[in-house]
Amino acid sequence: MLLKKTLVILVALLIILFSLLNAVPPFPSQEIEDEKDVEQLIDKAGYCYGILEDYPRALKYLNRALELAAAPYVKADALIKTAYVYFLMGKEIPVYSGYIKEALKLDGSLELDRLYYRERFIKVFTTIKNEPQVSAGEIETRLLQVEREKKGDRSRFFVLVDAGYMLSFDSNYKKIYGSGAIFPRVKAGFKIAGNFYFWAGYGAVKGNGTIPGIETDAGSAQNFLALGLKYTRDFTGKLAYQLEASAVRVSYSEKALDTEVKDSASGFGLEAGLTYPLGKRLFTEFYTGILYASDLVLNKKITLGGFSAGLGLGMKF
Repeated sequence: MLLKKTLVILVALLIILFSLLNAVPPFPSQEIEDEKDVEQLIDKAGYCYGILEDYPRALKYLNRALELAAAPYVKADALIKTAYVYFLMGKEIPVYSGYIKEALKLDGSLELDRLYYRERFIKVFTTIKNEPQVSAGEIETRLLQVEREKKGDRSRFFVLVDAGYMLSFDSNYKKIYGSGAIFPRVKAGFKIAGNFYFWAGYGAVKGNGTIPGIETDAGSAQNFLALGLKYTRDFTGKLAYQLEASAVRVSYSEKALDTEVKDSASGFGLEAGLTYPLGKRLFTEFYTGILYASDLVLNKKITLGGFSAGLGLGMKF
């Protein structure tokens, strides 16, 4: 018996609650007599979009309020709330930014209460208020940049393949093999903290030439294995810069006159570059830097590595 009474009470309460939620009066057809009536239209619109989430009905009330409002502060309020309804509907910034600009022309001191407006909408409003001439595209770019910096790049790993050109530091190398050679490279790394990455890479340079004076063919190869740290940071909406330092192990070989010399040496690398996203995961990178190592061969110092620059394609995941 008690259970049955409880169920009846609950059903009655649900009916009352449903009735209250839908107790918005029909759109008025009578004449609006004063500014208080216009404010009531705006309040009814707020009930529609804030409680019922009935955005079309809210816009109907707001459009009527805009037609009838005389006081600048009332019209500005209706304009801001119209912009906010379009924001809640998921419309793009160009759809509603004009309403914000018009409202600020009527009431330049207008402020938004964070209790009633969502954070992203307030950011759009604040940007327009501080720079009234800013375009919707620029606003969107700034918001994306702020949100990226706030949330950080969630990608933990990257792989990169690039093709560059290396100019040798060694004068004897240049005499035999020319000033430089194509320098392909592959790198992979992971984020260790903030904007810092640890990475490993491999690249190679090969050369064929003729020893001057004796006109004998010669061949050379340098293989670079590197471990390094990278720091990267955005400085525009999409473009980012990076700085790298690495420890390098160079394995080299040279063959001439039926003799082959092989050895390895340690050195370092320094690099700077720019990256630009091609999508959510893909990015392109331009870099320039140096790889340097030296060794003694037959009591003569040789310089390995050189200055390089190139372009690559990478993926974050």
